[in-house]
Amino acid sequence: MRKTFILAITLLMAAGLALAQCPMGQGKGDGPKGGAMMGQGGMMGGGDQGMGMGRGQWWENPEVAKNLGLTAEQTEKIDQLALKHRKDMVKLEADMKIARMEYQDIMEGNATDSEIRKKSGEMKSLMNKLHDAKTEHLLELRKVLTADQQKKLKAEHRGMRRQMNNNPDCPNK
Repeated sequence: MRKTFILAITLLMAAGLALAQCPMGQGKGDGPKGGAMMGQGGMMGGGDQGMGMGRGQWWENPEVAKNLGLTAEQTEKIDQLALKHRKDMVKLEADMKIARMEYQDIMEGNATDSEIRKKSGEMKSLMNKLHDAKTEHLLELRKVLTADQQKKLKAEHRGMRRQMNNNPDCPNK
């Protein structure tokens, strides 16, 4: 019974993650979009990909960059922040994945209640670190853009949301 319960929880978490990967205005199989300022976590939240060209960064999309009036200096600074953020997130997400594996192992074993609570606490701490990293990234990105650019970016984001909501290939509406 316990193994069935753990398997069900794991499958529900995996399904939730899969649904969260719907591309922003893209068809099936194009991979997740909606990156550093356009997707997960809001206007300038987490994620490491976005609408655009090249590596999929929104600020590399000539149309978006022109609409926002991004300078070369701003683009370079955003690129540096995004690289640092992606590196930080890879480390934190790997730590979280390991913690989940360890949690599953102790749940299937003969761990004591206190051992399970301790591992659960470690996972909560890692989730908080992930959230904090995304928030700090958001705040750093906001410092790079002017108030007017932030307003325009929010408008771009609303347009992408509408596009996603009208996309029949996207189950996450």
